[in-house]
Amino acid sequence: MRIGLPLLEAEYGALAATSVTAGGLVAGRSADLSGPAGVAAQRDGTVYIADSGNRRVRKINSVGLITTVAGTGAWGFSGDGGQATEAELSYPAAVAVDRVGRIYVAEENDGRIRAIDPSGVITTLADIQGAVNSIALDRSGNLFVGAWYQILKVAVRDGTLETVAGTGEPGLRGDGGHPKALASLLTDLW
Repeated sequence: MRIGLPLLEAEYGALAATSVTAGGLVAGRSADLSGPAGVAAQRDGTVYIADSGNRRVRKINSVGLITTVAGTGAWGFSGDGGQATEAELSYPAAVAVDRVGRIYVAEENDGRIRAIDPSGVITTLADIQGAVNSIALDRSGNLFVGAWYQILKVAVRDGTLETVAGTGEPGLRGDGGHPKALASLLTDLW
């Protein structure tokens, strides 16, 4: 489930948009965020935020406390196989969470999809050549990614990529045609 910031603000109050220096446990309304780019929510009221400028993924629990679930705040790529809070992230632009609590993070600058399992271990699920700026899960657990003028489906079991729509070239054609072969997307899903 994805929600926008107005709904998040209605539920949790206004969010600051400054910088954060530590990933400690604080009330969500008091937390400093820097360019929150993506938001996802679970049925229990837990909200996940791709805190892009701080290079972290944050979690607001159902009682309004915020913690860092991924990222050290340092820019880069590291940490696969270790705890997500000790990993470096490069501009997390989007976040999604599945029914079992696995978190997916789109790193726009590195073109990677990272997965965080319920125990907090981070791995790279897919390495996509080019900017990745949106992700979504369907009810069956399929992960869809908006990247470089196309939509990709990522197999969550092994990271296999399949083009769903778009040619990878900018444009606006393909209505009524086969989405993989003919469709081109006007923008890079910004």
